[in-house]
Amino acid sequence: MDHLYLSHQLNKSEESISYHYAMNNFQLHCHDYYEIMIMTKGDAVHTFNGIDYNVKENDVWLITPQDIHGLRCSDPNNSSHLNIVISTVNFTQLCNSINISYLSQINDNSNKPLTIKLSAHDSNKIIHFISKHQSIPNSQNNASTKNSILNCLTLYILINLYISLPANSTNLPTWLETLLYHLSQNEYLEKKPSEILKTIPYSYSNFEKLFKKYMNTSFVNYLNKKKIEYAAYLLKSTDIPIITIANSIAMPSLGHFYNVFNKLTGHSPYEYRRLYGKHKK
Repeated sequence: MDHLYLSHQLNKSEESISYHYAMNNFQLHCHDYYEIMIMTKGDAVHTFNGIDYNVKENDVWLITPQDIHGLRCSDPNNSSHLNIVISTVNFTQLCNSINISYLSQINDNSNKPLTIKLSAHDSNKIIHFISKHQSIPNSQNNASTKNSILNCLTLYILINLYISLPANSTNLPTWLETLLYHLSQNEYLEKKPSEILKTIPYSYSNFEKLFKKYMNTSFVNYLNKKKIEYAAYLLKSTDIPIITIANSIAMPSLGHFYNVFNKLTGHSPYEYRRLYGKHKK
């Protein structure tokens, strides 16, 4: 790169996570920490690793220690951005706490930016975290609570950024590999969804987004397919009553079981057993 740029370092005395609002431009620079930049008002040109990108309100960027970037606001008097600074140690700890392989995927993306646009709901959530943090007085007694709020704020943004990463089907996260293994075991299909998902380190809405990203189908559809495959096996190979089979795979009702079974096989459970069961006619 032909540009001169500044190098910023995180002081040892600084918090592992901190934030500030800014209204000014900043010249090309790099730093030894991770940074989340959120455009909170107006628009700007973000120079990122030698390429200019247009940035608008509610755009979020993750900047790593390997990146060189700068910002030029279209109108500094009517623009602002929120910068969240995260030490490399704390960034790694946060990623490990929810078992996401950020570091390897960021490296795989080379110099490509990791950026998303926040929904109104997500933007309000972030404002809520910041307001909550600011409402608590600074004191030694409150330090732990304030740090927890910053951790939650950062995790919330990191999860949304992670969901936006392109899926790599050959490199599934450990939690998903474990889940898929369990769902390949017939006895596991006898559990209710709430039992199956109790060890997943995400809210259900974030889990659903991640599952669909990697599997190209919703969790409900995937689970129903597995349950119906097992039910079809039992209908073909045993004389177990249909209602018992429906109960054994934790279907909410017999009617629901009939509807899902018919949708996926084109037959009712009764018809399926008559056509393919060991006593087929």
